[in-house]
Amino acid sequence: MSWVFLLVPMADLSTLSSIWGLIIFVAMTDEAEVGSSQHHVLEIESFIHTSVNEKINGGLQWQEAENPLSSFQSFIIIKEKLGRALEWKGSDGHSIYKIPASIRDVEPKAFQPQIISIGPYHRDEKQLQAMEKHKWRLLKHQLENPRIQLEELVHAMKELEQEARTSYDQLANYKISSQDFIEMMLLDGCFILEILDVSVCGNIECGYSFSDPVFNWRSALPFIQRDLLMLENQLPMFVIKQLFPLLDKCTRGSVDDLAFKCFNSIIPGLRVPEVYNRGAHDLHLLNLIREWLVPTFRIVFAELVRNELHSEKKIRMHSVIRLRESGIKFVKREATQLMDIMFEDGNLYIPQLEIHDSTKPIFLNLMAFEQCWPWCSNHVTAYMNFMDGLIDSSKDVGFLREKGIIHHVLGSDDEVAHFFNNCCKEMAYDTVEPYFCSVSFKVNEHFDKKWNRWRATLKQDYLKNPWVITSLFGASFLLLLALVQTTYGVVSYHHPSS
Repeated sequence: MSWVFLLVPMADLSTLSSIWGLIIFVAMTDEAEVGSSQHHVLEIESFIHTSVNEKINGGLQWQEAENPLSSFQSFIIIKEKLGRALEWKGSDGHSIYKIPASIRDVEPKAFQPQIISIGPYHRDEKQLQAMEKHKWRLLKHQLENPRIQLEELVHAMKELEQEARTSYDQLANYKISSQDFIEMMLLDGCFILEILDVSVCGNIECGYSFSDPVFNWRSALPFIQRDLLMLENQLPMFVIKQLFPLLDKCTRGSVDDLAFKCFNSIIPGLRVPEVYNRGAHDLHLLNLIREWLVPTFRIVFAELVRNELHSEKKIRMHSVIRLRESGIKFVKREATQLMDIMFEDGNLYIPQLEIHDSTKPIFLNLMAFEQCWPWCSNHVTAYMNFMDGLIDSSKDVGFLREKGIIHHVLGSDDEVAHFFNNCCKEMAYDTVEPYFCSVSFKVNEHFDKKWNRWRATLKQDYLKNPWVITSLFGASFLLLLALVQTTYGVVSYHHPSS
């Protein structure tokens, strides 16, 4: 008989903790028994490891009341969990994000592509597969140009693969091989550039028929444009700009020029700023559009300086109806950026906002991007909060519509009011954001002066009707005559004529 000493993970009979130390003595009589015993010992060891892991993960129902853990055993379990905890290493160059659940739940359809998938997040969804064959068709069409070489395109994408992967914050959850990722960049990048090109130059100029199913304005194209501006549906801009010259499109100007002309029809108030640094934030199309919506740096800086004295005061806008009670007039501001709102001499100047079916998802994705990317201001969110403060009901919308400040093609003014009142749910917002805080402060300063409200009430309630005005002047004239007569009588009494 021989003795074999095996060291296996020790397990307290009540807790099965992962402390090494139990020595199992196994008596062996022959080689067959040794093999059999070794097999049983391995089974025991496996059982102990499984039990410990189940304990750590909460898989077993332990009777801790009867056999409570010691402090050392609790320490071991907690340390195991800490070892598994993720480490935050910063944003790591992320700029394309999965929408947080709290924001998505407010309006799920606003963040879900309807026709086309761009990037990895929606590429396997069944309802978007119909457009994949058109991606290949458009790429084949572009390769008919002898100056475009497929080998060059593939090589360029291979060079950018690792950098492009870092742009997606949750790419680790999507198992995409190198080949599939390169193929995705090539197809999606070429598709985006062809959409921009055809939207600006037309089907015939770019070699497509008038009835092409992708570029038909009556069917797919408006929805494709909207899908291209969803945060989860983006391709890094450096990929698009790398493909641009390789696809022989430099004669069209630049990617920025094509994007501006393409999206100008569905985005209200797009203006390329006078002070515009091309390539400053080459993130993706959504951010490019955002750069053209926000106030210029010069305007923001000036307002920031003026705002220092009251930057700590949290300001909430009053509704249009209440502001009118204080005599504030609403004026449509012409030919300016959407967010260049100004208050001066009792007049609130607001650029026109066009609202259609795509407005809500576009603005929600812009706001979601501001929530996720830590390096940008929250101007879009601030603008929507500002308008949400102005609009409480359909009456507010109706008045702004009459003034030309809001133009919409929705079913009713109630839908517009609902749009603004729900857009800002679950959106974090800095109430002392410099630009709109300054405007709000001036407006509320005017509103808080009682004389302004009294004067406005007089004008609105008594001076609108010409008969009321005539009666008021008549009464005033009679009152003046009575005063003159009384004065004359008093003077005559104290100084009788000789």
